[in-house]
Amino acid sequence: MCIARILGERADEMVERMVSESGKPKTVALGELDTAIRTFEYYAGAALDLEGSAVSERMPNAMGLVLHEPVGVAGLITPWNFPILNPVVKIAPALAVGCTIVTKPSHLCCGPTLLLA
Repeated sequence: MCIARILGERADEMVERMVSESGKPKTVALGELDTAIRTFEYYAGAALDLEGSAVSERMPNAMGLVLHEPVGVAGLITPWNFPILNPVVKIAPALAVGCTIVTKPSHLCCGPTLLLA
């Protein structure tokens, strides 16, 4: 199941956690969650466009390949002020290219990131 869809289904729980931990107004938390959902949708679509290509501009008798491969682990340390959007704008592109993620949310507002995990 798509992460964006799961976030949409659990929106109430996520918004309540953001409101209680960060003190955001509910409308601001809803806007942040909506942006996070759209970010996941964007990168899920962008991942479909990743493909390798052959390049032989400089040497016509040779072929060079361009491959898109994960480069490793993405380590994320995120602040408290946008408790779902800050991690998502880093997690979504990393997942789209196949990287593993290790994240350390702020101790002041870690609930939304834990729900996301």
